[in-house]
Amino acid sequence: MLAHYETTTHLHQLPTSGTQKRLLSYIVLGVPLSAAELPEATIIYHHGWPSCRYEALPLHEPALSRKWRVIAVDRYGVGQSTFNPQGSFETWAADIQHLLDALHIQQAVMLGMSGGGPYACACAPRSFETWAADIQHLLDSLHIQQAVMLGMSGGGPYACACARYLPARTAALVTVAGMLATNDPAHADLLQQMHWMDKLHSHIIDNKLAHNAVLLASLPVMALSPYPLRLIGKLPGAVQQLVCRVLTSAGWAEADRQLLLQQPQITWQLLPELMAQSVAQGAAGWGWDMKLTSSAWSFDLRDIKVPAVLVCHGTGDVSLPASMAQRLAQQIPGAQLKLYEGEGHLSLLFRQAEDILASLAAALQRQRQRYRPAAATAGT
Repeated sequence: MLAHYETTTHLHQLPTSGTQKRLLSYIVLGVPLSAAELPEATIIYHHGWPSCRYEALPLHEPALSRKWRVIAVDRYGVGQSTFNPQGSFETWAADIQHLLDALHIQQAVMLGMSGGGPYACACAPRSFETWAADIQHLLDSLHIQQAVMLGMSGGGPYACACARYLPARTAALVTVAGMLATNDPAHADLLQQMHWMDKLHSHIIDNKLAHNAVLLASLPVMALSPYPLRLIGKLPGAVQQLVCRVLTSAGWAEADRQLLLQQPQITWQLLPELMAQSVAQGAAGWGWDMKLTSSAWSFDLRDIKVPAVLVCHGTGDVSLPASMAQRLAQQIPGAQLKLYEGEGHLSLLFRQAEDILASLAAALQRQRQRYRPAAATAGT
């Protein structure tokens, strides 16, 4: 797996009507921007929360072997991306489109992985519209006409929003351990199936005072804990194993626990970096993420119309149950559900990145074969 310090963080400037400069930070994996030949496909990666652009690192090797490019973008207030208190799914999609245009990308796959002053999150209006607009702007600035939208966990809703509002720019939609709006009454039954810690989090979001208090209390923990975690990574292996077993003793899927025990570079290097970057500008971005993705969404999944949709989930996920993926696949037209036996919330991406991209490649190939006869007939 490519180390985070071997990647270059790019900054994309967004249009703004005020005096503040708005930026999106992102990294490029797989085929680099400097490559002479264009990639055969481009994936826009939407990270989960609390997380950042480096979450996409497991996709580097499988993407490079297929001559694909992965662009992992930090959301508002994460990494070096400017916090947008008026941010929504729709304006985010517009900014991603602007980035695609700047990179000369006509179409991309949208892939989403699992969902300061925190008080700002509770008082400013937010919806999916601003997020979609920002993604559109990002695509435009990169001259990308079409991309694959991929979302992990809490990033799943953002990938879905881009697919909904940027259908012409979305070659495919992929969710990995994706979530539904847990505080939407329509999904109340799914909330009851979640781990008690995750259910508590959903209940807290509905209470502004409790939500802000949790964010304020979590900020120093998220900001400072990466330092001792990195130090533990320098201790003897037996000590690392002991600490890891203690930290994962409750609330973790067995597959996730084994992943962290077997791959110390993830436990003591990558995860601390994801935590640090998620609150690099404070807790505002993280709080905005939680509130927006957990509340009822501003769009209907049944309105998504893209050529290929792949919903990937682990049956051992204790954070977001597999039944959530089943409902997600039922509501998106033409979605293909792919369940991975025993995989957890984290292990799914780190262990199955190759298989997920292989399934995506097969779905894209089926679409090409489907439209090829029509194109040939039209040309005769």
